[in-house]
Amino acid sequence: MARGAGRVQSRLMIGRAWMPQRSADIVRAADEEDADGILDLDRKAYGMPREKLIRELLKVGEAVLLCEDGKSTGYAIARRFGRGYVIGPVATQSDEGAKLLITALLSRLRGQFVRIDVYEQDGLSGWLEELGMKRVSDAASMAWGPLPVSFGRFHTYAVANQSFM
Repeated sequence: MARGAGRVQSRLMIGRAWMPQRSADIVRAADEEDADGILDLDRKAYGMPREKLIRELLKVGEAVLLCEDGKSTGYAIARRFGRGYVIGPVATQSDEGAKLLITALLSRLRGQFVRIDVYEQDGLSGWLEELGMKRVSDAASMAWGPLPVSFGRFHTYAVANQSFM
């Protein structure tokens, strides 16, 4: 049976000329050697393995890692999409971590059209609105059978794309 898993909001903006760089000290660009770590973070946050999807996104996008106490605790990917870029997935352990990852990618996309699809219930919507990311649509997130369960405090804050939920 298909089950409702929540609502996803699409938000859009043209990147501002300047975005704060407060995340520069704990967010770094990911490289090929980080792929296995990103796969582990994604599996913990999403609740199931998505190796093929994440490896393809890493090939075509730019990934950043959130590093705390010498360990990677979150990641986000931005890639070309439509008229500009899409940010997602974003996976980490806290709202603040998600904001740092998103801010780091937005700072690299100044002047670009940017989209992000976030879960309505996660509480990032107000913050994204403050940044100038306007809500343009909603979609129901559905799952067939039991919903995947994330590990500990890990959580997926932004989906790769509404069609990949």
